[in-house]
Amino acid sequence: MTRKMLGDKTGILDVRAKTKDGMQLDIHFIEIPKFNELRNKNLKKDKLQGWLIFLRDDISEETLKELIDMDKEIKKAEKTLEYLSSDPKTIELYRAREKALHERANMISSAKEEGIKQGIKQGIERGEQQKEILIVKNLLSMGMDTDFIAKASGLDEERIEEIKRKLN
Repeated sequence: MTRKMLGDKTGILDVRAKTKDGMQLDIHFIEIPKFNELRNKNLKKDKLQGWLIFLRDDISEETLKELIDMDKEIKKAEKTLEYLSSDPKTIELYRAREKALHERANMISSAKEEGIKQGIKQGIERGEQQKEILIVKNLLSMGMDTDFIAKASGLDEERIEEIKRKLN
């Protein structure tokens, strides 16, 4: 794959590459804040700049008309957007999709929170088990019998015997 880098003063970095089979591939990296600050945009010669302006939320009617007059593809896109935004069925489908995406994001967020809670709970339980083992180990090393360890730790004798087996 060969690469050719084109200018980046505009906030747009173009990478032109040729694949092994000879196909040309153009990739555009766009720094939106840098592009937005650019004072002298060249909409007539740079189609990508025209599309970036067209896709902005705050495009003025005057600029939109200028873009439509310059580029037949932008004109076609604007007509399609006008049609879609005036069709009640399409608007309903759009809203249903937005709602579904929102619900999915909420489900993922809730599942993540539940997973974190479960992980914390498991961590606390493991920590308590490790503390029990440490207490029993320390008391055993001091020569204490099972009855004394049970009274001192609050553990039942069965749990102490289980820990003893694991230690041996």
